[in-house]
Amino acid sequence: MSDNIKLSIEDMNLYYGNFHALHDINMHIPEKEITAFIGPSGCGKSTLLKSLNRMNDLVEGCVITGKVELDGEDIYGDMDVNLLRKRVGMVFQKPNPFPMSIYDNIAYGPRMQGIKKKADLDAIVEDSLKKAAIWDEVKDKLKKNAISLSGGQQQRICIARSIAMNPEILLMDEPTSALDPISTSKIEDLMDELGVDDADEIIGSDTSSEEYYRELSEQEVSAYPDGCNGYGHFDVTDEDMGALIEAWTRTEYGRDISGDDSSSEDNYIYTYDGETTSYLQKTTYYNVDGEYNDYVIIYSDSATGKIHSVTASMEDTERIKSFLQMVVQKLDSKADWSGKELERQCDNFLKQMDSGDGSVDIDNMVINGSKYSDGEIWLSIGCTDF
Repeated sequence: MSDNIKLSIEDMNLYYGNFHALHDINMHIPEKEITAFIGPSGCGKSTLLKSLNRMNDLVEGCVITGKVELDGEDIYGDMDVNLLRKRVGMVFQKPNPFPMSIYDNIAYGPRMQGIKKKADLDAIVEDSLKKAAIWDEVKDKLKKNAISLSGGQQQRICIARSIAMNPEILLMDEPTSALDPISTSKIEDLMDELGVDDADEIIGSDTSSEEYYRELSEQEVSAYPDGCNGYGHFDVTDEDMGALIEAWTRTEYGRDISGDDSSSEDNYIYTYDGETTSYLQKTTYYNVDGEYNDYVIIYSDSATGKIHSVTASMEDTERIKSFLQMVVQKLDSKADWSGKELERQCDNFLKQMDSGDGSVDIDNMVINGSKYSDGEIWLSIGCTDF
């Protein structure tokens, strides 16, 4: 193997049950370069990316054959998955900042790695935000909740959060597909800089910026079916969901959750297939009155009330399972859920949390989540229908 090869994939095949999703992938990816996987929506780019830091490990029925080697070591061998994900960071298509302050978003990973001194954390936070080209925009409001930022800012916060872990490889799954042109340009400029100076390499997938990636990348890779592209709005309003949550509060697992009159509105711009849409987003908060530090946040279009995503954070696994089943059944417009099938899908997602992070596609939605060291589980449910 050449000295400058960072990642090597040999005879890799991936199956979801009987479905052969990735066919005979063979490639060598050099360090200090940007490599792009280019192809139409649903061709398997995301599946291949997630395989490179083992995000597919706990997807039920997923089987991977062949080899994926990082610096000559098989990542599916004896390599510790937590160490792997420190070395191979990932930025998802939909911005997924943690529901905490901007500062705590960036400092979260270093704290988990044992860095406790405030001066050290301050330096890491500032350096990461500068590299993500967002320091000047947020330096005076680091205590502000990151989910209150615009979509483009949230994505750069997520990039800064990955940079803070000093990854050797940064995976980026269509990071600009749902952003306005200005935010897209900033992230593309950032990728240029990171590909040379910081991460050993950047591996990205995209369908919306093919010309840009073709200019940057010397490698173009085709794959096979997977996933969906972008996100839109569910045919469910914030009032409908509020009524559902209110009913849930009268159940065993929904105790102590209460509606909070506080809400906010922000102007968002989304771009998809060359069409740009601007609208006011409404954010509705549901907090906890009792002993739990749990909450639910609903994001919706102010004009129509239609929901585009729901986030929640809860300490009790059975509680969040109950919430997840209730919300998925309400939001899913494509399936007549049976109780056992819904429970199986939710259990599959929660099982992924044992390794810290999880992601699963269910019909018209994508669910991402993280499990913190204290047992708190955070999840985000976003719509993938336009």
